[in-house]
Amino acid sequence: MSTTIFLLATAGIACLIAPQAGRLSFTRLEAFVALLAVVAVAVAFAAALRPGAALVAGLLWRERRLEPPARRQALAAVVPCLLVLAVGGWARWVEPQRLLVERVEVRSPKVVAPLRLVVISDLHSDPRFELDARVAAEVNRLEPDLLIFLGDALNEASRLPQLRAALTAMRARVAKLAIRGNWDVWFWEELDLFGGTGFEELSRGWRELEVDGARLQIGAHEWIDDWGPSSVIGRPSPDGLRVLLYHGNDYAFEAMRAGIDLYLCGDTHGGQISVPLWGPLFAIGRQGRQLARGLYEVGAGRVFVTPGLGVEKSFPLRLGVRPEISVLDLRPEALPEEPTRN
Repeated sequence: MSTTIFLLATAGIACLIAPQAGRLSFTRLEAFVALLAVVAVAVAFAAALRPGAALVAGLLWRERRLEPPARRQALAAVVPCLLVLAVGGWARWVEPQRLLVERVEVRSPKVVAPLRLVVISDLHSDPRFELDARVAAEVNRLEPDLLIFLGDALNEASRLPQLRAALTAMRARVAKLAIRGNWDVWFWEELDLFGGTGFEELSRGWRELEVDGARLQIGAHEWIDDWGPSSVIGRPSPDGLRVLLYHGNDYAFEAMRAGIDLYLCGDTHGGQISVPLWGPLFAIGRQGRQLARGLYEVGAGRVFVTPGLGVEKSFPLRLGVRPEISVLDLRPEALPEEPTRN
């Protein structure tokens, strides 16, 4: 009965939260699940306070030791909380440093020769994790043709030397391209993030790359706060594979309707907290959880959302979403046998 009342009360509170769209996007169901998780943990810890205190007292003073039935009940209340604390410790100190390389193959009739895109985003360079140099070494091991950085470089300005050293160390056969994310525009607009690192900073518009005899149209736009699909998407050339770079998933569906072949973004951090059978508890961005991480086929085009590498300074947790370097191997639709790359 108490469980039913708890669920009904949580559902009632969730119903008072209006669904949101825009920078924060979620449905009432998503709000209910996230709220349920938070409230359940809070209730469990509150319920474990007295039994936990009784167990500690029994360890310190023999005369206050609990009888076996009472001790079992106390442990039943306390052990789940200890597990939650252990998981929280993993999410804070372990998972954010477990660098992952995720490979995805994308086939298209507009691709005439194999092309490797290595995509990184949301580094949020931070002294608590020191991922910069490790990311650079791993990127170079992957031997990218194009290296693409999708924004959100720093958590604090003092990390600029480490960021620039890592970006400079990264190599790519054809080009290194970067755009600014919301943090870069909001907080670091006056900092020269990419100059002298070998990265070409793209602020807006389209450019053409000739790669192994094939035309590749690259569109990009730095972060903008106002809703502006026409500005972000622009007018791409009809020739070649059209790839649009933007920090967030906001314009993914508009880009697909405009005929973009591949939309690349980050920003969501994959939700940072992902649970089995449900996925991310919450994902930032106009498209929310429906475009939280990975490759999506949308009409005739594809959207790829990388979960990125770092965390925002005020929420230094990752659980079920490891920091990721994303590898997109673009392939022709029909391809003969070729040597395997790392």
